[in-house]
Amino acid sequence: MARAKKNGHTLNCIVREPEYKGLQKFSEVTGFTKTKIVEKAIKQFIENYSFTDKNGNKIAPMDLETFLSSDLKDIS
Repeated sequence: MARAKKNGHTLNCIVREPEYKGLQKFSEVTGFTKTKIVEKAIKQFIENYSFTDKNGNKIAPMDLETFLSSDLKDIS
């Protein structure tokens, strides 16, 4: 029986061979789908890294919900 469709978006990207092999091996070892691993990686990246926006403003780590609801373009 087919899985239920996810409410989501398609992401197409080209990754280097070592990263893809790592993704593939992690999937095999944990049983997580590659999609789930990428979703978790994106969430963890946003929540654990501070970054600088295109205007040079430093953005502190924040949870995904806060990040999505923030109007970061108003930072000066």
